[in-house]
Amino acid sequence: MTVPYGVYAGKDIEVVHTEKYMIVYRRYPDKRRLESLLLNHKLECLGICRTTPAGMPKLILDLLDKEIHTITQQDHAFLFVFEDGTTNRIPGAPPENIKSALLCKQVRRLSQKGDSIVIHYRDGGEYSFIPPGDNIWEYASLTEGGKNIIASNDNMKEMIGRQPLAVAADGEKSLLVTFGDGTTYPAKAHELFTMDDLNPRRPLLGEAGIGECLLTWHIGCREILIDDRFNVVTINTWKHMYIFEITQNSIYCRAARYAACDKGVVFDQNFRQGNEAYMIEDNRAAMYDLEYDESLFGTDACVWNGKSVYWSVASVSASEIELHGCQGDIYKWTRPEE
Repeated sequence: MTVPYGVYAGKDIEVVHTEKYMIVYRRYPDKRRLESLLLNHKLECLGICRTTPAGMPKLILDLLDKEIHTITQQDHAFLFVFEDGTTNRIPGAPPENIKSALLCKQVRRLSQKGDSIVIHYRDGGEYSFIPPGDNIWEYASLTEGGKNIIASNDNMKEMIGRQPLAVAADGEKSLLVTFGDGTTYPAKAHELFTMDDLNPRRPLLGEAGIGECLLTWHIGCREILIDDRFNVVTINTWKHMYIFEITQNSIYCRAARYAACDKGVVFDQNFRQGNEAYMIEDNRAAMYDLEYDESLFGTDACVWNGKSVYWSVASVSASEIELHGCQGDIYKWTRPEE
């Protein structure tokens, strides 16, 4: 049975399948390692990224299970003041979600649960995250139009061109994805589409509202060439955003739900390999439509509410919309040429 194009999700896997590419994100059965795969229509590997936790950073361990009085941000560092009068200064800027979680309300203490850190708030709430860094990164990817390969080691390099998995339709709306290590993952369809569905009419702003333009301009499968060497693949459906990017200097593989309205774009990442590596505990949550609150859009900066990121509209023209991104960045969503 032919596998329909679409988005499929399971507890530990997510698949987006199109005419030219398939991107697969999975968590290994050991619940520690994560893997992203970019495959062609023959399911041959064009790129792979694998992350393995190397242990909890010592800087984080030193903060655990202590009663916290205050947390402040000072000169590119976080200062923790504990109830016993001691302090601890953590240099650097964490990812926006962790930064916001530490500063959004009063923190009572931090604890560890598996590979995650749990923030315990004084109001009884909690927020969990996997700390960035201290991961073993392995990767390989085709470059320069398939002429060369960049790889972290020979084992990963040998993955390029191979078929690392098999996909079988399990009824009309489910898949079974079996990897070379013998692991089989069930995944159910969340969003089925044709390739024409990913190439909608793209109106100019004025012919349609901001929300419709943000959505229709963004949808589609795209290949982006970086430094004339590195091929980045993005697949944006009506409900999900996917990216597979491996260059000499960066890795960014991500799956997220998203929505657009006249105030901007909101998204909720469920898988990420970038400056941190994580997959939500039960990835079937990615099958739910993203709910959001328009009142949370900021006026001059992105907003994170502990779950989703809100990019507000900064400026507009007939064929371009600028959004307030994270950490002061401005993102340009441009109407594709037809």
